Amino acid sequence: MNRKGFTLIEILVAGALFITIIGGFNYLLKTAGAQSRAAAKLSAAVNLARGEMEKLRARPGTDELEAIEVTVRWDARKPPVHLISLRSND
Repeated sequence: MNRKGFTLIEILVAGALFITIIGGFNYLLKTAGAQSRAAAKLSAAVNLARGEMEKLRARPGTDELEAIEVTVRWDARKPPVHLISLRSND
């Protein structure tokens, strides 16, 4: 018997395999995009904290400060919120 072409089962298996692979790539791309956006927001929060620390260091009278603490709270879905506290040597 001379076979030409593919059987229905072979076509269905190949189609299912193709759909599974495409679905995996789609998930991978969505996840990578979400992680990239979250990393960009975290980077913006870190830059905000650095800027606030530089402002505090430039203030007159901050020589006697024991510590400058800048806390940045962020959620990937919201803009960063920064809180600043100063402690003196007193």
